Formats: sequence, C-alpha cells, structure tokens
Amino acid sequence: MATFTCSGISAQLAKFDKLGKGTDAACQKAVQAGGKLLANWLADAAPVDTGALQRSIKAGKVDYNAGDGFHCEVKPVGTNHGESLAKIGNIL
Repeated sequence: MATFTCSGISAQLAKFDKLGKGTDAACQKAVQAGGKLLANWLADAAPVDTGALQRSIKAGKVDYNAGDGFHCEVKPVGTNHGESLAKIGNIL
C-alpha cells in the first residue's frame, strides 16, 4: 500500500484561517442591516389606515443554521383589534 505525504501546507492553512477570522461577525452585521433595510422598505409600502401595520414591521434576531446560513425574519408582529398584524399584512 502506498502512502501520501504532504509538507509545506501548514503555512497556506494558516493564511486561510487568518482570512476566515471575523467573517461570522461580518455576516451577522450584514444580515441585520439588510433585515432593517427590508423592514423599513416594507413599512413604507404598507397601507397607512391606522399606521399599526407600518409600526409593527420588524426585523427579527439573526440566526444561523447549516442549510440557510445567517438569516433573520422580517414580519409584522403583534395584533390589532384581536387580529394578527401578520395576517392583516398578508391579506392586504
């Protein structure tokens, strides 16, 4: 059986590790900023009957999973006259 030996790669691996540091924090900040931007855009586009729907659109916290990477939900939260603002927004 043959063996494979590799040398000199540790310097390259160290460079990759150095390049990768801080990317998680940068991705979280980018998703958070994008979520806030989208929430503002959706709030501007929402109808202004009472303003409740506009005020309720929020960007959620940034989460991570292996399938989606970093992500956050942007949606209306709360109720108005007993109805979910998310439901009202979906109907409108």
